[in-house]
Amino acid sequence: MLYSIEWLLLADGEVRRAGSVPSKHLFFDAGGSHFSDALSFFTSTYQQRGIVFDHIYAWEAKNQTYEAYWIDVPAEVRQFWEPRVTFYNGVPVTAETGDQNNPVERVYELCSPDDFCAFKLDIDTPLVELALAQQLLHSPHKTAASLDELFFEHHVEGLMEDYGWKYSTNGTYLDSYNLFSALRHIGVRAHSWI
Repeated sequence: MLYSIEWLLLADGEVRRAGSVPSKHLFFDAGGSHFSDALSFFTSTYQQRGIVFDHIYAWEAKNQTYEAYWIDVPAEVRQFWEPRVTFYNGVPVTAETGDQNNPVERVYELCSPDDFCAFKLDIDTPLVELALAQQLLHSPHKTAASLDELFFEHHVEGLMEDYGWKYSTNGTYLDSYNLFSALRHIGVRAHSWI
């Protein structure tokens, strides 16, 4: 149950901004080690809910073979999604403003109010992750106009320290609740991710 994601309720095809139909559906995956990991869940769950992504941008700092990225993905699933994925293999994300490997900057650049855009942030580097989350909060108008849904593995002190976070926490549960609440207040469906 520690790693359960059954409680997540993702947006569905009825999501609209100001009454418009989204013109593009984009997903940004910061920490995308293999498609069969989180992206398999996100693509299939969103698809069941009426959202099919036109394009996915995935960053993974650890360099691997291209085939390793697609390991354990059924052929028909890979055939459908592979042309839609830009995989930045061996490229870490950054919080540097203006950098093409800053996923927040890419969301701002590629997503308009008429698009549906989702972003998963899980790079296991708390300082960079928190800086990216704070960038979203520091530009609330740009964020509200660009980002619909966020999934963020905020490493905080507590239960998960015994499951790999012991030396890489950046805040408390209260900090996390405040961050997610602030994002929701500006209109982003913000979820904790594992």
